[in-house]
Amino acid sequence: MLFRSTTLMREQKKLGYKRIDLLKMDIEGGEYSIFSDARSYRFIASNVRNILIECHNLDKYRNENKL
Repeated sequence: MLFRSTTLMREQKKLGYKRIDLLKMDIEGGEYSIFSDARSYRFIASNVRNILIECHNLDKYRNENKL
């Protein structure tokens, strides 16, 4: 099965939104790479007002000192 992917930046531009009021993330462990990537982090920090995140594998990331 194939899925098309996109970025939050691309969707915001396509839809013409100036600011995102609420971003809900449930990406099965991918949330850590989103926030460790400087470009994604800067985009979210400057364009998103509120974030709801479902975090996965917290113990694993705590043990690896990534949190």
